[in-house]
Amino acid sequence: MKNILDKLSGSGAATGLFSSVLSGVVYYFDTLANVIPTLSLAGLYYSYQMRKAERLGIYYGLKPRP
Repeated sequence: MKNILDKLSGSGAATGLFSSVLSGVVYYFDTLANVIPTLSLAGLYYSYQMRKAERLGIYYGLKPRP
């Protein structure tokens, strides 16, 4: 085990592996930071449209009042 660790630390393979993993994690969190607010906004817009349709149905007498 010590031989393997010595070879990895001497060749820079561990640094390359760490940097690629770190860049993947940064990309993942950056993507989530952009996607989650967009999905939240889309969910609010959808629920607003559904609530508006429910109110119009009640107003025109198509649905009973809750």
